[in-house]
Amino acid sequence: MKTLGFFGLYRAGLRRGALGGWLALAATVHQWPLLDSQAQQLRAFGTEPLAQKVPALAELNPPARVELFEAFGKTPVLRISYPWKAYRNASLELRFFSLSQVDDERIQPLFFRSRYWKGKLLHTAYDCLLQAADVPVQKSLSAEGLDWLLVADLSLLGRPALWILREIPADPRLRSQSATAVIYPLLDHWAEDDYHLCLELPGRFYPQPAQLRVWFLRDNRVLWTQKVCWPGLKAAGSSSVAPPSQ
Repeated sequence: MKTLGFFGLYRAGLRRGALGGWLALAATVHQWPLLDSQAQQLRAFGTEPLAQKVPALAELNPPARVELFEAFGKTPVLRISYPWKAYRNASLELRFFSLSQVDDERIQPLFFRSRYWKGKLLHTAYDCLLQAADVPVQKSLSAEGLDWLLVADLSLLGRPALWILREIPADPRLRSQSATAVIYPLLDHWAEDDYHLCLELPGRFYPQPAQLRVWFLRDNRVLWTQKVCWPGLKAAGSSSVAPPSQ
């Protein structure tokens, strides 16, 4: 995450639609065309305020658009276009896994908000957010029998934001290799508006090329999922912080 000094440049780029000085990375996303009836209804929203559009767009179940960028040539960002605000208790989960691993039913989300977002973990997360207004915060803790890393800092949007990381170990019954899971339980902090999310990725924990699975969740339901090719970071090994191990 970057300091507030970049905020003005970043927002100016977003409003122009060209995303400022961002460099597009090689990204493969699955997109589905709208039905004719959906397209006609979407065009009808053109003169309405965005706050009025979001619930109606959610009913249409439009396809999500997922883009992978580098902000200022350093920070990897996942920009998602979708009416996220219309869904209560929505969250996003990501899973980094190797290029050699098959993307099948074994690659599943943790359903973090419905299973783990409570007690010690929840209270610690909000404490991190409060402190992040002044200084970056990083805390490791064990909760629900698992190890978690909580990171909070000022985002590119200039407000405190949180992501949670868990290293999922290899399991002979389920997966041949370990994987890195990243959770965004509070989407408001990453929102440009009611339709766009700009999620900074903890790329320093996974610097090599890999696959990236994205899930948009509401409680314990998957509303949509997409896969993105993660090209890796140009400057690997820039951080001395290691993800938690089990």
